Amino acid sequence: MREGHLQHLSAHLNPVARDLFSATVMITGPSGAGKTTIAKYIVRQLEQEVLGIRWGYVNVISNNSKTSVLYSLVRDAGRANDLRAK
Repeated sequence: MREGHLQHLSAHLNPVARDLFSATVMITGPSGAGKTTIAKYIVRQLEQEVLGIRWGYVNVISNNSKTSVLYSLVRDAGRANDLRAK
């Protein structure tokens, strides 16, 4: 069953390999189901095909506001400076 899910997710992100926009993908499921592991696996596979791809990971349990989610993605993509007070 997991192999089918991996193929489905890969198919949705395939346009990125051709420098096109892809569909928005949301992975849902219970805690411990392997959502993060699958997502990171697929993105790493995509990184091998597409040089310079930018991606980010957001733990929405600890970053649950729209602003913190957006900031996390922009930061991980290397498009933002850390403006927090030190």
